[in-house]
Amino acid sequence: MFNEELGVFVGIASKGRSFRVEEQEKICGKATWFVPFEEVNEYKEAGAGNVIESPPGLSASRNAVLEEAFKNNQNCIMLDDDIKGYKRVKDDKSLEDISFKEVIVHLKREINIFKFAGVSEDSNLFYFDPNRPISKKSLIACTYLVKPSTPRFDTNLAVSEDMDFTLQHISKYGASIRLNYLRNYHYGTMMDNKKLTFKRTIEGGIEYSIDVQKHSFDYLMKKWKGKVRSSKTPFQVRIN
Repeated sequence: MFNEELGVFVGIASKGRSFRVEEQEKICGKATWFVPFEEVNEYKEAGAGNVIESPPGLSASRNAVLEEAFKNNQNCIMLDDDIKGYKRVKDDKSLEDISFKEVIVHLKREINIFKFAGVSEDSNLFYFDPNRPISKKSLIACTYLVKPSTPRFDTNLAVSEDMDFTLQHISKYGASIRLNYLRNYHYGTMMDNKKLTFKRTIEGGIEYSIDVQKHSFDYLMKKWKGKVRSSKTPFQVRIN
């Protein structure tokens, strides 16, 4: 759904989380939800601003969001469906709440000539460097600003599709712009690095398994040979 005030199309790829509609739209306003055919009515009944049937698979659903925005030459804000809110990191490493509207203002300003921008995740503040508020070659996840462009999410990936999409933009346009001083806080699925099992903090969404994680790791290492390396987290890659 195009947000006239912010000047962006707001789209959310979702599955099995119609219960998230009310809380999510309190944060971002009315959005277009891209959901499986069998869940369209559930999301409408939950009060979703607009609902579009999407193809199966997270990457394909994300691509449907991009196509819907780009067909009208609109800048796209793509959100995960499990976001709790946003915070700004001050120079003293304390946090303050920031509105979705303010996040979009910052993203639109900082994206500059590039096509892809986002904010950081709720990672350890120990690593925040006030002298490096913006990264140009770092993973972007959960909250995206994408200008009309050619990269699309790789449908061979069931997970880590955001890493591949980031790498595509770096390769084609020279950078992806991540605002390290802004954080999105969200529910998620955590991996136990020792047991190699996954623990959900919210119902619905995609199914995680170590086999799927291994496949994505091997695929990315082969596709982006020399541009990625193994992370300390098992079966995940980092950008070189």
